[in-house]
Parts: sequence; structure tokens; C-alpha cells
Amino acid sequence: GGGKHPHDDLELPTLSSFQKPFILADAGDRGAKSVERLRTLQESHHRDCGTEPPREEVDALRELTDYLATPPAEDSPQLPRGCFRLLARVLAQWPVAAWGPALDLLRLLLLYAPVSRHYAASAGNPVPVIARRCLARPDTPRAVQLRALFVASNVFAHPEGGQAIVRDGHGPSVLEPCLELAGHEDLATRMTAAAV
Repeated sequence: GGGKHPHDDLELPTLSSFQKPFILADAGDRGAKSVERLRTLQESHHRDCGTEPPREEVDALRELTDYLATPPAEDSPQLPRGCFRLLARVLAQWPVAAWGPALDLLRLLLLYAPVSRHYAASAGNPVPVIARRCLARPDTPRAVQLRALFVASNVFAHPEGGQAIVRDGHGPSVLEPCLELAGHEDLATRMTAAAV
């Protein structure tokens, strides 16, 4: 017939497959669901320990939401220090299986030049730890492993991020697991690993 196809009016993004770097951005909720999930896990953790979440952690979750509400730009302000500390605490103290929301937030934060520069200049760059604990281990839950790949991909969003990985000798620990995962049976894992 002469009718219009139902998909003709869909607005589809232009894909720039051959542009580098490959960046996984979020055009959706800007991390709101991940902040909420992190808050829920944090509250549960403190309830299990019989403690209250420290004010700094509560403030850091609010500050993460506020920070991510503004799209990344070269002149974005620096992320508040409490947010860096909260993410570091999660990665240091929580089991890898619970890292999903923190990794999702980190992959978004790496799109912001000041955050990328901070981690590039810091001895506390979490990317090598994430690669060792999530990418190189077959027992890592698939959702966490995929988010870790997103982080590894977005570390290259700004030149200093990728340069720091190589400069500090972490290139092999980040890239070798990605090479192995490029042959993974799961399509999303395979494609993201290949992008890294």
C-alpha cells in the first residue's frame, strides 16, 4: 500500500562509527537511577552494620545527582571531593558484585574533563583496579563486567585519561582483558571490549 511505515517518523541518532574515541554517553536519566540504587545499597549496608550513613556520603549522593544534571563540557566545574571519596570507598569496601551503580556513575563522570584530569593525575585512579577485579575475572557478574568495560571505554574520552593509563604502566592490565573479552559470546560484551 501507499501507507507510511510506522518507523518513518522515529528520530534516530546519527551514528559516527568511525570517530574515535568511542564513548558511552547517557541521554536518559543522567545517572539518577544509579544514584538511587547506590543510595539504597548504602542505606542497606549501614542498616546491616547498625550505623547511620555519614553526612558526607548523603551529601555526596546529592552532589552526584546535581553534577550529572549538567551535560559535560570542557569547562565543567570539578566534582566535589566527597563524591570522589564515596566512589573510592565503594570500590574499596563493597563486593565487586555490588559495584554496578558506582561503575555506571563513574563511566558518566569520565565524560567530564575535570573528572578525567583528576583521575589521570591521581595515584587513586580506579580504572586499573576495576580492570583487574572486573575484566580479568570470569566470575564477575555480566552486568558488572559490562559496566566495567563502559568505564574502560570512557577513560579514553579525554586524552589525559588514556595517556595516564599508558604512562602509569596500566595499559596491559586494562587492554589485555578487553582483547580477551572481544571474543566473548555475549554481543554487548564483545562489542564494548572491541571498542576499548
